[in-house]
Amino acid sequence: MTSEAFRAYAETFAPTDGDGPGGYVSPYDALRRLADVDTLRQKGTFFTASQLASELWEPELADLPEGAVILDPASGAGDLVMPVVEWAAHTDTAISIRLNDVEDVFLPIARSRLLHAAESVTVKTTCSDFLADTSFAEGVTHLALNPPYFSLESERAWGSGRVSAAAVFVEHALRHMKRGSTLLAVLPDVLRSGSRYGKWRDFVESTGTVGRVVPWGQFDSHTDIHVFLLTVHVGGTGPHVPWVRDDGARERLQDHCEVRVGPVVPHRDAGEGPTVPYLTAKNLATGKPERRRFAGRLERGPLVLVNRTSRPGDRPRLRARILSDTTPSAVENHLLVVKPLDGTLQGCETIVELLGRESTWEFLDERIRCRHLTVSALKEIPWRT
Repeated sequence: MTSEAFRAYAETFAPTDGDGPGGYVSPYDALRRLADVDTLRQKGTFFTASQLASELWEPELADLPEGAVILDPASGAGDLVMPVVEWAAHTDTAISIRLNDVEDVFLPIARSRLLHAAESVTVKTTCSDFLADTSFAEGVTHLALNPPYFSLESERAWGSGRVSAAAVFVEHALRHMKRGSTLLAVLPDVLRSGSRYGKWRDFVESTGTVGRVVPWGQFDSHTDIHVFLLTVHVGGTGPHVPWVRDDGARERLQDHCEVRVGPVVPHRDAGEGPTVPYLTAKNLATGKPERRRFAGRLERGPLVLVNRTSRPGDRPRLRARILSDTTPSAVENHLLVVKPLDGTLQGCETIVELLGRESTWEFLDERIRCRHLTVSALKEIPWRT
């Protein structure tokens, strides 16, 4: 991080002035001007925009009790809890705020901003790694979390290898929260919609009631990650809100096709076996044929190839091509293979027509707000003829 620049900003930050020094309207604005995006991603440091924080808290405020104890274990400059502090000021409600961050430069800013916003709150700060120290989480009634989104090496019951740090933070929080408390979190959409995190979602449901799941869209104009809002009532026994909204379709793509990922992982494959045609997202777009040695599963037409890279809101959302050639070919893992059960070219044409509809794109924009399609998301596309 550009720590020297941000520390200089922190030392002169005066919330009573309305604007920060240098024309920065908030720490949120300052962070993005003073620190480069690559460093922010490496550190997992992105402050929460006010609209996103307000939407997270809005359903909880009417029932927030006097004396509530609210913890933000990755607090940054306090943006995530600012809406509840402003509500406490408006209603003259006494609440206690606990802030923690691994970067001590943010904590004085956060404390100063929150105390300036409401005299009825008390603010305590600690500087530590939440995953290593949870002592400051004891007795909290609400835990608000916008965790780092980078991946880390971890062995969990729900997944191993490189997993989302956000998923680890949520698990850690829920394991240390008392019955009757509430978790409110802003999380990357892959945790809501990705097939890899199905067991993680099962774990979250096992800790209480999933009371709210709200797909949000892109985190902000600077951060190309789509997020959702999650509320979990720890120890609750009520029905769960579904992670993905049911559209009521009777038939889906999986009822008419096989869907799988292309088997060639270029940087891992040994390059052994017979030399065969090699299909990639790039050479399909350029029309320049390639060949490679490959000893794994080969695909043969007729089938449909779909690019896995697909951003929410893109039009077209899906790029699909028919492969009619019956020659066995190697297919890279950046392509999804969709093979009609009837094995016909007409079946492929029906699939391509379905994948080219605006209604299909709208379904995927709701179903998976990530930059890469999953097999499960494609399988769930409603079958409309």
